[in-house]
Formats: sequence, structure tokens, C-alpha cells
Amino acid sequence: REGQIVCSYQCASAVGKEQTRKAREAAQRKAQSLQRAAEKKERAAWRQRKAAVKPLKHWIDLTQRAVNDICRETELAEGLGCISCGTKTAFAWHAGHYRSTAAAGHLRFTRFNIHLQCDVCNVYKSGNIEAYRTALVERYGEAAVLA
Repeated sequence: REGQIVCSYQCASAVGKEQTRKAREAAQRKAQSLQRAAEKKERAAWRQRKAAVKPLKHWIDLTQRAVNDICRETELAEGLGCISCGTKTAFAWHAGHYRSTAAAGHLRFTRFNIHLQCDVCNVYKSGNIEAYRTALVERYGEAAVLA
């Protein structure tokens, strides 16, 4: 007959099984494709969430910058000069730490540990610690510096 693709029940059974197998494989491929797409979307969302959450170091650095700016501007407004050399004219002003943040991280944000320093003392003379200590003793007393 015209349009007939099978000649008997045995042929129909074989063709039906083949069509079922192909349909099942196509459905599996589609399911795997959808699963890969969902996993890809999930990974992208995870990357976005991870980028939004900043590590603690990021927040410490931002806070350090703000505290340094406050200390520097406060001492400039008070008319104080470099704590180490005493100059009141400098190309750039820094917020110098008597005890470095690497050596004494617990004093990182302590106002007593941060003072106005010129760039020459802070950068080129590595903080000019001897003069810094002398000025701290004059300002706050020996007991406060030793504490």
C-alpha cells in the first residue's frame, strides 16, 4: 500500500522499537542540554555573588585609608607639622605610624599611633623613628610611649 513503511507485524515491531529508542535518546540529549544550561547559569550566579562579597582585607584597607585621612587632616587643621622633623611645608603629607601595621596590627587604627609626617620622613627615612619617638615623648610623656 501507498505510504506504508512496514510490511508485517514483525517489521512494525522493529520499526516501533527503533523509533522509541531514537525518541528516548533525543529526550536524554535534551535533558542533558537543559541540565548543562542550568549548571552554567548557577555557576554564573555563584561568580556574581562571590564578586559581590568582598574579603575582610578589602574592608580593612578602606578603613585604613579613611582613618589615615582623618588623622592627617586633623593635624593639618590644628597647624601641627611633621612629628619627626617638625617641618610645616612638605610636598606631600602622610599619616605615619609609630609602630608599623605589620609589626603591631592591633594599633593599626589607634589615634595615638598615627601622626602627621612629611613624605621625606615617612618614605625616604623609613618613618624617622628616632625623631618620631622623641616627639611622642615630648607630646605625651615617657609612660604613654612605653605603654
